[in-house]
Amino acid sequence: LAHDIKNPLNSISLMAQRIMRKGDTETADVARKIRDEIARIDQKFKEFLDIAAPLRLRKRNVRIDELLREVVEAFKPECKSKSIKIELDLKPVDAQIDYEKFRRVIENLVKNAIEAMPNGGTLRLRCNTEGDHAFIEVEDTGIGIPKDSIEKIFKPFYTTKPSGTGLGLAQVERTVVAHNGKVEVKSEPGKGTAFRIVLPLKN
Repeated sequence: LAHDIKNPLNSISLMAQRIMRKGDTETADVARKIRDEIARIDQKFKEFLDIAAPLRLRKRNVRIDELLREVVEAFKPECKSKSIKIELDLKPVDAQIDYEKFRRVIENLVKNAIEAMPNGGTLRLRCNTEGDHAFIEVEDTGIGIPKDSIEKIFKPFYTTKPSGTGLGLAQVERTVVAHNGKVEVKSEPGKGTAFRIVLPLKN
């Protein structure tokens, strides 16, 4: 089923890219929109596959502070275009984690934070260690989460977004729990949201 869906999407995306290179300006703009929509559909499809597949971790020693910097670097252009200020407080943190899966966790939280600040704001990322645990925080000064939604946000398919799948935060919690950690969230409507990940340093 995965191949039956992904192969046509890839073909359409490639055709759109060819049109972008060879077409006139108006046609290229339409092709660019098609390519972007295909990318969005592909991302949603990956989320469905991730939540359905068994979670197998390939742990290795990772500098979490460096991982956070890499993720932030990727989102800098979007933050700049949306007048979002970035504040980092990253202490050196070494932990045994699955780099790819954990990177997706942070990407998901940062993406959500940016979407919560359509009129600009501040994105804060922190990490440090205390005792036998690592602490990672992603905080925004955005619209916040309604109180009646806080307990539901980690449930698969629950979403407050018109175009959301409700799988992003479910996968965040699933991945963190697989690392023997936990995710905490604090939010105040109109003021912002803070997600905190607590990870054991010794797994």
